[in-house]
Amino acid sequence: MLSFLAAYILLKYRGRKRRKYIKHHQDQVYQHSLDDYRTNGALHVHSDQMTNNQEKGSEKVVATEWLHCNLSRPVKVKFASDGQVHVENRKGNRLRTITIKSVSAMMLEVTEDSTEDPLALLRIHKEHDLVLIFENMAIRRKFIEILTQFLKAHGKELVITPTSHEHIFTTAETKEKRQQRLERFFKIAYAQAFGIDKKERSAVEQKECEDAMNLKLTRVDFAEALAMKPTCVFIEKMFNCIDRQREGRISFQQFLQLIMHLSQGDEKARIKVLFDMCDSDRSGLIEPAQLFELLRSLLDMTASQKGAAGMDAVTWKLFEDFGLKGKKKLSFDDFFSLITDQTHDLSKVGLDFKGVHQTFFDPKAGRTVRHDFVLEPTADVSADNTLRGRVKALHAHLLTYIEEHKQQIFYLCVFYVAILGVWIERFSFYMFLNETSDLRKVMGVGIAITRGSAAAMSLAFSILLMTVCRNIITWIRDLACPYIPFDSAVTFHKVIALTGGFFALVHTIGHLINFYHVSTQPIEHLRCLFREMSFGPAPPSFAFWVFKTLTGLTGVLLVIVMSIMFVFALWPKIQQQAYRYFWLSHRFGYIAFYVLCILHGLPRLTGEAHFPWYLIVPTVFFVFDRLIGVKQTALELEVIESELLPSDVVHLKFTRPPDFVYRSGQWIRLFCTAFCPQEAHPFTLTTKPHDNYLSVHVKAQGIWTWKLREAFDTNLIAEERSLQPRLRIEGPFGGGNQDWYKYETVVMVGAGMGVTPYASILKDLVFGTSTNRFSGFHCKKVYFMWICPSHKPFEWFVETLHEIEKLDVTRVLEMHIFVTQFFNKFDLRTTMLYVCENHFQRLSKKSLFTGLKAINHFGRPDIPEFLRYVKNRHRHVATVGVLSCGPKTMTENVGNGCELVNRDRDFPRLVHHSENF
Repeated sequence: MLSFLAAYILLKYRGRKRRKYIKHHQDQVYQHSLDDYRTNGALHVHSDQMTNNQEKGSEKVVATEWLHCNLSRPVKVKFASDGQVHVENRKGNRLRTITIKSVSAMMLEVTEDSTEDPLALLRIHKEHDLVLIFENMAIRRKFIEILTQFLKAHGKELVITPTSHEHIFTTAETKEKRQQRLERFFKIAYAQAFGIDKKERSAVEQKECEDAMNLKLTRVDFAEALAMKPTCVFIEKMFNCIDRQREGRISFQQFLQLIMHLSQGDEKARIKVLFDMCDSDRSGLIEPAQLFELLRSLLDMTASQKGAAGMDAVTWKLFEDFGLKGKKKLSFDDFFSLITDQTHDLSKVGLDFKGVHQTFFDPKAGRTVRHDFVLEPTADVSADNTLRGRVKALHAHLLTYIEEHKQQIFYLCVFYVAILGVWIERFSFYMFLNETSDLRKVMGVGIAITRGSAAAMSLAFSILLMTVCRNIITWIRDLACPYIPFDSAVTFHKVIALTGGFFALVHTIGHLINFYHVSTQPIEHLRCLFREMSFGPAPPSFAFWVFKTLTGLTGVLLVIVMSIMFVFALWPKIQQQAYRYFWLSHRFGYIAFYVLCILHGLPRLTGEAHFPWYLIVPTVFFVFDRLIGVKQTALELEVIESELLPSDVVHLKFTRPPDFVYRSGQWIRLFCTAFCPQEAHPFTLTTKPHDNYLSVHVKAQGIWTWKLREAFDTNLIAEERSLQPRLRIEGPFGGGNQDWYKYETVVMVGAGMGVTPYASILKDLVFGTSTNRFSGFHCKKVYFMWICPSHKPFEWFVETLHEIEKLDVTRVLEMHIFVTQFFNKFDLRTTMLYVCENHFQRLSKKSLFTGLKAINHFGRPDIPEFLRYVKNRHRHVATVGVLSCGPKTMTENVGNGCELVNRDRDFPRLVHHSENF
């Protein structure tokens, strides 16, 4: 419990320090931008950074926001100088921003009952209300004074009305209440539009439905329901298209009319919605500039600079192809011909709102159509819901699982057979064979259990050293040994540690009981049992055996060390937010642990310790591995080039050690001499093995990576620093991605910063195939699937893919890019993106959004469907390698997809290798 408490405190401390560090970094960037503005007259700064700096010196009040009867949260209310009120949580994260520009007065309701906590209800025009609970009346008076002065400074008035607690809790429309009404609003609209509103309602339900139907949507509500920003041009155009009277709100009937157009109308009715969005003056004609503005609003959703640069030229080319060049006005028929000249079925276009998603049923196929890849129908074993069908599906699942993990199962069985073997041998010896001592008569079966657990624990913790010999594992892996599951080394490490921890717990509890039994024995018996120890006239107490003997004291210290190491290793947030302490606890904790283990058995109170004998061979391997690591990290490498990329990514290019040999897809541990010189973090190399330099791409997320970015930021480097920071590396280390060349057909799936291994692999691939450098090269086709929320945070990787496409003269590479921030395939916005993409591909032979020849998809990929697509195209191969790198949920989905496809029990088989970042 103390270890968990210490870890929790460290997490809070590191989280707070990280937020302060990032804010300090943003302040520095803002100050530098101001200096540039004074010098050059141009201000280059993000709006959020400007807002944060405008809040400096602003007044704030601490209170508790009431959300509903069972939930409230502490908040800080800040009054900024730009006429906005910001509500933040304790960590300083923005929860809400209230703008007062569109109102002449604000309504504030306050309670007067002094026996309860003072409340204040702030009515917000066209938004949900803000209910604040104050600690005392003085704080509320301060809030009212600050709010009054704030509104007066901006020419607004504050109207204060006294009320009761019950009235506030009953009438306040909080975010949760409004959200419930909005969800009911959308569900009723969709139910009426699709004709599925058949059930009878009670009087209470009928009243709730009527209340929801009387609700009017603001632009903010409409934008949130579509998961977009209220300032987006697309939202503005669609909202104005529905709100014909320009009231600033949408009624239920107006919204229902939109849904009817998109759900029951024909193709022309659906496209007419887009036309009306452009036709702002309702003349029936639109100007080309209005169409351009609509298309640019779609590009704004992609944050694509490349698309924005080429959109106008391509659109004019479309006008020319359709004979519309020179037309100053476009009719609906002209607009319809432009939009429908593509392969997508616009009869299924709709809109997805939060809480309700449209599904378009195809009566011919008997299912919804949402596929991106055309496949032959396959038999689904799991579709049979009978008992026999479920048993058959379970049998297929188990059989596939065993085939996929047969190596892991074999080595686990060998390990546990060895563990149980040594446990049974020691248990039998002390229970039945060891008659030279009377310990069994005093301690009973406890001595046999503790000695057996000690033997099992000793073997487990000795083998544990072998699993962290990264250099040796990489060397053996390079020998192309197919009989060892190297990808599972970390998992095996955890299993061994947990097994050893279990036997350590049994050993500890058993010896506490044993020490209690010994402490109750008379002094004469103790002198007979422990001849090598000297005792006084009085028998020693329980505390003597635990704290005043070498065995007991080292045992207590071992429990402390193990608790710290286990908590810091098994709590995922530690590695995410306080990696330094995880690193330190393992870096130095294992030394203390093994030294204490050896000292623990030296007194031989209950028998001879076998731990040193188990430890000999693993120690030899471990010491040899560490010597290799020490040699690697001794050399400081000069940074040739550093580049600060968008989205807080830094690209470091540094010298390559003379004897450094690696494969594409491998990774290194990186040290920086400028700060925390003994702390290392893992990063994948993004250069190909034939380059005479090394490079990594690092995204600033934690404190260490932010410091690394700052260390190479020329705008922030202190003037007194005369030497540029240097880097030290340890590695390379092998991962599952390095085995890509062993397969004739490979599927690579990267998400987030998990694309970095493929920057190296794809460069190596096209370099080898274009120059015929690889003799006997197995890889003939590679499918690369890149999953990203948008292209903007990974502009550096898009540039890398441009280089790769130019070198891919043999067309060995096929790329599919999935942009997950968008909506399902038949959403109106997604369909328009497909339309623009298809036109652009047809005219310029490249993507509108990336400038690549790669195929762009919108929404999350269907992994099993994609794998079946690849499998059907390569029936002639025995195995297809599937490599994935990225968040754990993604790699698990890929693994599950491979297992699902392999249940068909035909060739080719899918072999999955994964890495997590």
